[in-house]
Amino acid sequence: MLYDSTKPVEESVETEKTEVSEPKVLDPRLRGIIRVYQNSIPWNNRSNATLLSLGKVLGVDYFIHPISDLINEVPLDTTVVLISSNSIGSEAAATEENNAIVQRNLYCFVNRGGVLIVDMADNLKNGGYTAPGSYGTPDYIFPDYADGYKLFLTPKSYCSTFVNGPTITLTDENIDMDPNTRWSAHGNLQDGIIIPKSSKILMTTIFGGIQKPVLAYYCLGNGFVIVDTITKEFYGQNPAGVGPSNILTNLFYFAYNLSKLCFC
Repeated sequence: MLYDSTKPVEESVETEKTEVSEPKVLDPRLRGIIRVYQNSIPWNNRSNATLLSLGKVLGVDYFIHPISDLINEVPLDTTVVLISSNSIGSEAAATEENNAIVQRNLYCFVNRGGVLIVDMADNLKNGGYTAPGSYGTPDYIFPDYADGYKLFLTPKSYCSTFVNGPTITLTDENIDMDPNTRWSAHGNLQDGIIIPKSSKILMTTIFGGIQKPVLAYYCLGNGFVIVDTITKEFYGQNPAGVGPSNILTNLFYFAYNLSKLCFC
């Protein structure tokens, strides 16, 4: 799944904009600003397609920033932050994201009640994105070849709004990738990274014959951090294509639901 484009963020708004046939009405459960931080377009830019399909309006309640903007505090009006996948494997982007000031600003955002999503799936052999509350970054390894396209929901996930979304109920079948397009994940949340013991694991896939976590969330201060190594932006994710995906649709609903909790 190597991404062969190096188009900068500035081009993403103009050249990768997803066409929406008719105006979408924003679900009240998704009220609040989401800010996406990325230095390049992640794989097939499906988070953009998903957010537009959910009624988010670029420049109104949905903003795209370069990672360098995180050297400043996340604006106070922000509900959710997404750090998109470094799918092109940029060492410079990882260095920026790892910066101590950036990590402090992300921590402060979460601590005041924000929800942070860090997509750790990348194409970096060494290093990668980090998240406040965790230590390290996932190793650059891949699921077993025979099962590399499969994703599995954990028993704990079935009682969450991540699985039971307002329009989609996730199952092991409708989150798998097209089996002709491997891999469902780049790395996992066990090898190379330490996440809090209190983390709730929502999804796994198979590495070396063992199911290992690839999507989890944990409480930090007054907010939440969601970390994953799933290639969510890739066209092979169900339903295959470049439009909205099942997993991203429910992930955004889940993040906004967490933001409404009055305790962590």
